Amino acid sequence: MALKINLKAGERLLIATSRLTVASEGYTTIIIEGDLPVMRESESITLEQAQTPRARIYYHMQQFYLSQSAEHMKIVQAISETLSDDERAEVQHVLNHVEAGSIFTALKAARKFAQF
Repeated sequence: MALKINLKAGERLLIATSRLTVASEGYTTIIIEGDLPVMRESESITLEQAQTPRARIYYHMQQFYLSQSAEHMKIVQAISETLSDDERAEVQHVLNHVEAGSIFTALKAARKFAQF
């Protein structure tokens, strides 16, 4: 099934490890077919913006979603070990989605956990 996205001038879209920028004036509609992960840049954060453990977990979950690199999951696990028991339980909820193969759902749960 194709994904149809409307973007305004200058808006950026992350497609796996690549970035697409709308260079035209006004709105542009793009249709994406395939299985690559897609994320609006406005919904992402940079490593520099990830100043708290919660934000760093979200950053590494978004990087895992986009790149599928297991290294990011190791970092999430390491960060979660520094959290309180309640916070670790919330991170485990995120990781349960990953284990079930629902990476996008895990990303949404991580975003909620990070309070963005």
